[in-house]
Amino acid sequence: MKNKFSQIEASNTIGMIVTHAIDVEMKISNVIIAYFEPKKDLLFQSILLDSNIMGYGQKLKVLSNLDYFEKNIIEKLRKLGQIRNSVAHNSIALNIHFRSEKKKFRITEAAFKLKVMNSSGKIIEKDFEELKSDFYNLHTEVSEYLKNYLEKIKEEKNDS
Repeated sequence: MKNKFSQIEASNTIGMIVTHAIDVEMKISNVIIAYFEPKKDLLFQSILLDSNIMGYGQKLKVLSNLDYFEKNIIEKLRKLGQIRNSVAHNSIALNIHFRSEKKKFRITEAAFKLKVMNSSGKIIEKDFEELKSDFYNLHTEVSEYLKNYLEKIKEEKNDS
């Protein structure tokens, strides 16, 4: 029964990761709108920044050209997007390792694994819990950065 609960928990986590990734993309769009101050900001957002028109990667390219936007945050946003895509588009497998002891099998390890592509283009197996932890740490850091960057843009606009 524990494995069924773990599978449900993994599915819920995938949903949360996708939801948090959408939240980050909305924050990125808000930064772009504040920076460029389009006259028709709702139209700008609903057409140009719609993810069907300007995808996540293109939005990161825009951010990387904004004044004082830290390059290491761009890399963290890329990593966050990679994790999101990995969990949203791949199957999670329960890997069980066991050994035989006196005609009985003993589970030595059980973990959810996910196949992902590393930066060199190789497919590797990653621990789902590790990816989840990485994602939430990145999400916390980049969300705070985007919030502060947006506030800085608004302050500069008010000062001028």
